[in-house]
Amino acid sequence: MDLDPDEYYENLDRIFSEAAPIYDERIQANFINVGIREKEIESVLKRYKQGWKVLEIGCGTGEEAKKIIKATGCDLTCIDVSKGMIDFASSKMSKSGLADKFVGIRLPASSLNSIRKRFEIVYSFNGALNNEPLLEEFFQALEGIVETGGYFIVSIRNRLSLGEIMVDIIRLKFRIIFERVEGEMLVEVVGRGVKSHYFFNSEFLRAVPSCFELQEIRGLGIFAIPSFHQKIKADGVKSLLRRLEAAFADLPPFNRLGDETLFVFQKK
Repeated sequence: MDLDPDEYYENLDRIFSEAAPIYDERIQANFINVGIREKEIESVLKRYKQGWKVLEIGCGTGEEAKKIIKATGCDLTCIDVSKGMIDFASSKMSKSGLADKFVGIRLPASSLNSIRKRFEIVYSFNGALNNEPLLEEFFQALEGIVETGGYFIVSIRNRLSLGEIMVDIIRLKFRIIFERVEGEMLVEVVGRGVKSHYFFNSEFLRAVPSCFELQEIRGLGIFAIPSFHQKIKADGVKSLLRRLEAAFADLPPFNRLGDETLFVFQKK
């Protein structure tokens, strides 16, 4: 993204801080987003080992962190560029009796090297890294904090979303297809627009340091696209979409054509 990083971080802080009090409600109202987040959380739980230290990048309201702590009992450090989100997540942990397991730090992903710890799992979901203008600095810092044999698990917004393409062709909205393929998108966050950079899968993979070995690619929201959730009301259709997602999520080339792509890397 061709942006002034400091101004961009300030804008993210302002927008997401304003969104924090109603963010969970909006996510829970979208059954497709709920399903995607469940799959993302599963990817962490599948690899977690007792006693491992975990870091989340772009924690938002702390909902994923809360579920992972409850499931594993791990100590979890979270960073987010938004003070409002960090404050909201900290309050949520206190109310849930998990404050002793949670550390929240207001920090952009590019400043990760200021954390003087090492972790066995570092994860970042929901396209948080699509909103990181200094991705090279982030990856340089990431190398130094992931333990050998540990995991980097990340989902990014994809330029090539099969479901979006199919819907936009039916609606004759070809301009929207081209805008997404070009990669610079304005994403709605509770009524406000946030400039985001969407990735080709190959583009993102080239940016990841060579010390991280790719273990898995999974498509999220291949047919069930989050932006269309209000049009899908019948339980039978929802059930069919869930089955389709499960059947195609790991199957090439569909695993590279979701609204989001989930990557699992292990550090060599």
